[in-house]
Amino acid sequence: MVDGAAIVTGAGSSGPGFGTGKASAVLLARSGCGVVVLDSVDERAGETVELIESEGGRAVGCVGDVRDPAVARRAVDTAVDTFGMLTTLVNNVGVFRSGTLAAMTDEDLELHLGVNLKGTLFLTRAAAPAMAASGGGSVVNISSIAAHRGVSSSGTVAYTASKGAIEAVATVLAAELGPQGIRVNTVVPGTLDTPLLRMTLTPEQIADRQRTAPLGPGGDAWDVARAVVFLASPWARWVSGAIIPVDGGFLTTSPAMFTGAVDTK
Repeated sequence: MVDGAAIVTGAGSSGPGFGTGKASAVLLARSGCGVVVLDSVDERAGETVELIESEGGRAVGCVGDVRDPAVARRAVDTAVDTFGMLTTLVNNVGVFRSGTLAAMTDEDLELHLGVNLKGTLFLTRAAAPAMAASGGGSVVNISSIAAHRGVSSSGTVAYTASKGAIEAVATVLAAELGPQGIRVNTVVPGTLDTPLLRMTLTPEQIADRQRTAPLGPGGDAWDVARAVVFLASPWARWVSGAIIPVDGGFLTTSPAMFTGAVDTK
C-alpha cells in the first residue's frame, strides 16, 4: 500500500492504452494513494481521472505545461488542498524530437531541456516543502536508456542531454533532500509497447526492438509503473539516489546492439 497523495506528470495517454504516466497514476491509486493527474491536455487528464474514480480510487485533474513554474505550484496546491498532503512526485512527462547535432535547432534544445529537465526541477522544487511538511516523501524521475546508449545515426542528442541531466541531478537532490525525509530515485525505461510508440511503429517492430534485450519482448508501461509504486512505498524507505533500469536487461548488452532511442512515454 502507498498512503498519502501523489502528483504524476504526463499522466494522460496519447492514444488507446497506457503510457508510463497513466499506468503509474492508476497503479498508485489502486495502491491507496490520492493522485493529482497533471497533463498538458485537459481531455487526457480527465480520462485518467475518470478511470481511477471508476475503480473507486481518488484522483483530481490538473492541466498545464510543466515548463511554467506556476503550474508546478498549482499542482502542489491542488494535492494539499484536495488530499491534505503530498508524499509522492512522479516526474514522468517527457518529449522527444529526433535530430542530430547538425540538424538540432535552438528550439529543439530548448524544448527538451524545458520539458524534460526544467519541468522536473520546477516540480521537485515546488513539491519538496509540501513533502517535508507531510513527514517526508518520494520523488521518482523517469529517464531513458537514451541517457546511457546512443549511436551516431540515432538523432537523440537533445533528448539524451536532457535525460542524462535528470539522472545526474537526481543524485544531488537525493543528498540535498534526504535530511528532510525525501527520497529521490530514477527509473530508466527501455523500449516499451506504449500508445505513443505505436503511432510510429507496428507491434511487430516494437517486439523486434525489444528482442535486443536479454529478457526479450513484452515490456510495457505497467513494468515502469510497478517500479514507481515500489519506490513510492514503505518497502523502499531506505532507497535513495538509485538509478533502476526497467529495460529487460538491455543495458547489459553490447552497445553495438543499440539501433536507436525512442520516446517511451
